[in-house]
Amino acid sequence: HGRLRSHPPVDTDEARYDAANRDEHIDLALRWTHYIGDWDIGIAHFSGTDRRPVLVPNAAGDALIPFYPQVEQTSIDVQATLGAWLWKLEMLYNDNKFDSYTAAVGGFEFTQYGIRGGSADLGWLLEYNYDERDERAPSALARDLFFGLRYSGNDIAGSTLLAGIIYDLDNDSQFFNVEAARRLDESWVLTLEARLFNNVDRADPLFYLQRDDYLELQLQRFF
Repeated sequence: HGRLRSHPPVDTDEARYDAANRDEHIDLALRWTHYIGDWDIGIAHFSGTDRRPVLVPNAAGDALIPFYPQVEQTSIDVQATLGAWLWKLEMLYNDNKFDSYTAAVGGFEFTQYGIRGGSADLGWLLEYNYDERDERAPSALARDLFFGLRYSGNDIAGSTLLAGIIYDLDNDSQFFNVEAARRLDESWVLTLEARLFNNVDRADPLFYLQRDDYLELQLQRFF
């Protein structure tokens, strides 16, 4: 069945659309960007078929049917680069036939350059995810905190590491993620990927994945 699969499964063959012409509806997307000193600002609007479907149980209750509603969505994103600090904020308002809601994510990344006098950099990340729908949100990131670190060796081997934890402030569910890569020589690359779930609450959208912890070590050869 594959990993990270919903239960019940999503039946994409039965996808439904709000628009009469289904997936051939012509959408409209506009975006304006500007910068003021160290600040970058973007404002966007989207009118058309939502790329994130609402999952509706079928009549038998053994599958989820994706329904793509028509939406009007306005968003704003702000980013400030202040020395070693990178601050970000993204907010959106989505209006559709099922719901109208506000969602946002904001946080920072602080980078330590040339740690221990070497060439490697280490970044510390912190983000807060908010969705006004809270428990009604199809995403697991309704009121969650993300903390992570990003390591870049800046070496010939291209060593990289990204590790983090997402912590649900409502029910204490935790999701751990690790990604690492390093070239062994000109032809071989070693990669590591791990996904771990801990203390996942029954009300959390990730509950059906609670036993899907996995560790993948991959050795690739390029010609």
